[in-house]
Amino acid sequence: MTNQPLAVRSTCVLAVALGACTGPTDQERDAAAQFGQVAMLVSEFAIRDQRLPRNFDELFAVSGANRSLLISSLATDQSKPSYELLLPGTPISEIRSLSRVVVLRSLVTTKRGERLVGFLDGHIEWIADSDLQKGEGLLRDDILLARSRR
Repeated sequence: MTNQPLAVRSTCVLAVALGACTGPTDQERDAAAQFGQVAMLVSEFAIRDQRLPRNFDELFAVSGANRSLLISSLATDQSKPSYELLLPGTPISEIRSLSRVVVLRSLVTTKRGERLVGFLDGHIEWIADSDLQKGEGLLRDDILLARSRR
């Protein structure tokens, strides 16, 4: 609960007192740790190559990491990747804010309606699915604004 904004933490503290709010389950914490490893691989790749990876094949070929990281423990379908790369192949010089641009998104939503997202600087957050879909255009605008200044 400490990685949440103050307003969310306060709401959850009140809701916990009333018995209405639950934090992440052990399985969700494990999934977040695994997702964080993939987010760090993307960040390290971007720093080294000065661009985002074009696909997971490229990312894992360069990193040498085990591809099993792509399957979330929360996924109901364990036969395909649980994550998607956003903005594949984009040069990082075209990204204005490394800590505000989502470059990795989980395809799995929790029972609370949240999913994991990874930012270019490597940090991850749980974001309500509805907020992520509302903010997606803003994240892409961040890229477009950076490109228009060249």
